[in-house]
Parts: sequence; C-alpha cells; structure tokens
Amino acid sequence: MTFNDLRRTLSEALSTGKIGTPVAIRMHVQLADSNVDPLMLLATAMQTVEQVFSARPARLMARENADGRQFNVLLNYAGGETVMLTVGRGSAKTASLNLLLIGNHGVIRLEGAELFEATAADFTADVDPWKSPIEQSLERNEAVALS
Repeated sequence: MTFNDLRRTLSEALSTGKIGTPVAIRMHVQLADSNVDPLMLLATAMQTVEQVFSARPARLMARENADGRQFNVLLNYAGGETVMLTVGRGSAKTASLNLLLIGNHGVIRLEGAELFEATAADFTADVDPWKSPIEQSLERNEAVALS
C-alpha cells in the first residue's frame, strides 16, 4: 500500500458514511530511508488528512526528537477535530503506516500496516504551507495559529 492507495481507500470508506462525521485521526508513519525530507513526509501525510477534514486546521503544535528522525504534529480545527501525526525516518528496518480514524459513529483502522511502502510518486505534496508553521512551532516550543 502507498499513500496514493491509502487516500483512495479512505475516500471509499468515508463515502459509505458508516463512521458518521470524522472527529479525529491518528497516523503514524515510519520509513527505513533516512534521506527522506521530514517536511515532505509530513506534507504528504497532511495531504491524506486534508481529504478527511475539509476545513483548514486552526492551530499546529510540532515536536522533533533530538536526532531529527521523528516529528510529531498535533493539529486542532475550529470545529474541535484533531489530527495527530507522527512521522519518522531511518529508525525502522521496514516502512510502516498505522492509521486510526475516529468518527462520531464508528472507527476506521488501517490493517496490514506492514504492507506499506512509500514510493517517489507519493512525495508530490506542497511543503510550503506546512514548512513555516512547523518551524515556528519547533523554534518557539509552542502551538502556532494557522491563518
């Protein structure tokens, strides 16, 4: 499974309406390749999340581990929705992706995360909207408002 496959699968699952209105999503992505740009990885993950929540997040909080291999980003939306993303690179032997989408009537959980593979075609997301707020949050060690 690639990010493109994940987006397609999520879209199909959401179209059934079985989980109701999405309220939270948790995505954890680990790549074996330490050369992947972490901001590109975050932007690609956000591109996936954007199809779940059509509104733009209101607030972003970012954290980075000491060696720069893992980032955690918390996004809060004006309507109360939340997104928690963890992306890592170079610390795992194989790529993996875990996803949990919580709705007001059910959940969608990604099964078979060990079948995840990131391909060059996945990394086409626009990093620019996320670069500045992530850097600001990391520098200030606090949440930043998104306009």
